[in-house]
Amino acid sequence: MRYLFFLLWLPLSLCAQNPNQHWITSIADVEFSSSKVIYRCSNEQKGYNDRIIPVEYDTELLEIELVINVGYLDADNFRNLVTQLNDYLAEWHIAGTNNREKHTFLKVCSILILWNIDKENFLPENTLENLKLLEADLFREVSNNAKLVAKLYQHYNEN
Repeated sequence: MRYLFFLLWLPLSLCAQNPNQHWITSIADVEFSSSKVIYRCSNEQKGYNDRIIPVEYDTELLEIELVINVGYLDADNFRNLVTQLNDYLAEWHIAGTNNREKHTFLKVCSILILWNIDKENFLPENTLENLKLLEADLFREVSNNAKLVAKLYQHYNEN
């Protein structure tokens, strides 16, 4: 009987897990494939979430996955989140970082590039310099992902 309970409980517990528990933000996340940036974001129709879904994008470079029932932000919380992400980039230093921290940096860069709809404050100069350094990183995965982020930046900076 215990085994039957466990067999019934396991699928329910897996389904009940929060889909964004390991995301870089509460409403969006970025992963990298060999040739694309994979952007996952909340598709809730409330709050400020309509600003986080790019209307125009290059399908060769960016793949968008909309996730329902993840969460939403109002305007104040959205601004606070963007401020926190910008502060993270401003304080980030490449010296002494491990590959996980480099990937987090690249994810934050990607999210801010995609959220910068008004093009008011694109990535700061020191962030662009760090991005260029990561393009030449000895770890191939970091280097390839940095190149994808640089292409993403070029696409949205030019358009």
